[in-house]
Amino acid sequence: MEGYVEVFKPDWVTLLLMKVNHLSWVLSCHRSGKIRTQTIQGLIPLESLYGCLEILEELEEYEHCSTVWNIILECYPLNVDKIGESGYLR
Repeated sequence: MEGYVEVFKPDWVTLLLMKVNHLSWVLSCHRSGKIRTQTIQGLIPLESLYGCLEILEELEEYEHCSTVWNIILECYPLNVDKIGESGYLR
């Protein structure tokens, strides 16, 4: 069987993009009411989304940035003062 299966070792960028593609599915399910906001907040830390957003911006993956940003806007209450202090939007 090993002769028929090609071994694929994806790099971290490929893995990140695969996970972001999954986030678009999560966002779609959230919008249709299949996944609750509290479930997303419990499983995906907000800091991780901001970190992902920064990496995607560096990679110029703006379509994926949009997905991550929409999850942040729709699923996490924004504290404008805290965002300004953290430097995420500078």
